[in-house]
Amino acid sequence: MDHNVEPELHLNDFDGPLEVLLHLIQASKMDIYDIPIAKITQQYMDYIYDAQKLNLDIIGDYFVMAAKLMVIKSKMLLPTMSDDSDNEADEDPREDLVNQLITYQQYKAVTGQLKKREAVRRLSFTRQMLTMPATKAELIEPSPFDRGDLMASYVDALKRFRYNQPLSTTVHEWEFTIESQTNWCVIC
Repeated sequence: MDHNVEPELHLNDFDGPLEVLLHLIQASKMDIYDIPIAKITQQYMDYIYDAQKLNLDIIGDYFVMAAKLMVIKSKMLLPTMSDDSDNEADEDPREDLVNQLITYQQYKAVTGQLKKREAVRRLSFTRQMLTMPATKAELIEPSPFDRGDLMASYVDALKRFRYNQPLSTTVHEWEFTIESQTNWCVIC
C-alpha cells in the first residue's frame, strides 16, 4: 500500500465531513479498520485549509471532524497503561470513527441503489387502473334529454344555419348605349 499518494479533491463533490474522510481513506487505499490517523489528519487539514480559502459557509462541520481526528491522534500518542481492571485502555480510539465511516459507507451504497432505481422508474410511465362496468347496460349512460329537447335543438341549429348562410346576389351586366338611352328618354 502506498500511503504517499496525495488524492485530488474537488470541494463541491462532497456532502459532508464523513464523505471527505471516506474519500481520503479510499483514495489513499487505506484499510478502513487500520487508519493511519496522523496521515489522514494531515490530508484532512489540508482539505480544510483549501476549503477555508474559498470561504465556504459549511466549514464548521469540517472543523468538528478535524477536532475528532486530532483527539484520536492525541489518544493514540499517549502511552497506554496496562491495568487489568481498566478495559478502556484496550479500546482502540479509532473504533467509533471506523463505525461511523462504515455506517456512512452503507448509507451511501443504499443511496446509490435507490438513485439507480429512481432513474429506471423515471423511464416508465403508468396510469391508474381503469374501472370497467360489469354489464353493457352500465356502459351506456341514459341521456338526461327527451325527444322534445332534441327536436328543439335541431330546429335551432337549422335556423342558425340559415342565418349564417352568406347572402348570394347576382349582379347582371346591362349594356346601355347613348342612343338607346336617348330613345328611352324621348318616349318617356
